[in-house]
Amino acid sequence: MRAESPWWVPGVVDDQIFQRIIGTVESLLRDIGADPYHPLRAAFDTALRDFVDRLQHAPDVIAKAEAMKENGFQIRPSPTCPLACGMRPGAPSSRTRPGRTADASPDRWSAV
Repeated sequence: MRAESPWWVPGVVDDQIFQRIIGTVESLLRDIGADPYHPLRAAFDTALRDFVDRLQHAPDVIAKAEAMKENGFQIRPSPTCPLACGMRPGAPSSRTRPGRTADASPDRWSAV
């Protein structure tokens, strides 16, 4: 962040701005994770469903995905990801404690 700030902004101010941004993002992510009805979670779910639909039915998106595959790009689920075994995020799992939901966080996915 310091490299993109004007020369006259003191480093301590850069650091404070950086910490404030990181803290705000972390707080937002905790809120989204704790609330299954959070508006951003709902928006993400809608966007993901739309993308999957386009990936299955839109010729231009299908062509782009096929080109990526031909170039060697793959996305594979991690063995610990509930999506790997066909579970939906938030669905009950034998791996979740009562009152908790399955973990479908992005860090459970890896690009190859």
